[in-house]
Amino acid sequence: MRRPVALLLAAALLLPGCRSQRDLQDELVEAARHGKVAQVGALLNRGVDVNAHEDTEDGETAVIAAAAEGKAIVLDLLISRGADVNVLSTNGITALTACVSHGRADIVRALLTAGAKPDVKDGTGWTPLLLAARSGRLEVVKLLLEAGANPTLADPEGKLPVGWAREGGHGQIVALLESASTPKKPEND
Repeated sequence: MRRPVALLLAAALLLPGCRSQRDLQDELVEAARHGKVAQVGALLNRGVDVNAHEDTEDGETAVIAAAAEGKAIVLDLLISRGADVNVLSTNGITALTACVSHGRADIVRALLTAGAKPDVKDGTGWTPLLLAARSGRLEVVKLLLEAGANPTLADPEGKLPVGWAREGGHGQIVALLESASTPKKPEND
């Protein structure tokens, strides 16, 4: 008698309307990662938590996945539905740290406009500015500095963004960071 009940329960879990909340949360992150706007919208309309972490080692949220993959339309939808742009993945990554190395200025701009903190360190102690300087992303460096990123925050070994830019041969970024790190002289009236 127990076997038929167990089979019915197992079959019910496979039906689309009977998936667990955990499965739906994972589906939301995966849909965001692949830019599936309609699916993301439908899952959010079903009440799936916009800030839920996927059940993986990385533990990303939909906003982190969308930012990392450059899915601007999905990112805008998630932000409009209340996604926390500063939430950390299980590995300590934010949406901003996930996308800066790719040089997607539009994604960085959207995150900063939505309140992303430019100086949040990831789980390994790196700031978005460090990552952008190291990878030579001039426009991203400009955006981060305009948003108030601190050019004197070093990586865990003590290396500054300007050091990474210099090592990578990114002269324009070096000049920009040196200018941003120099204290401004007060104007004489």
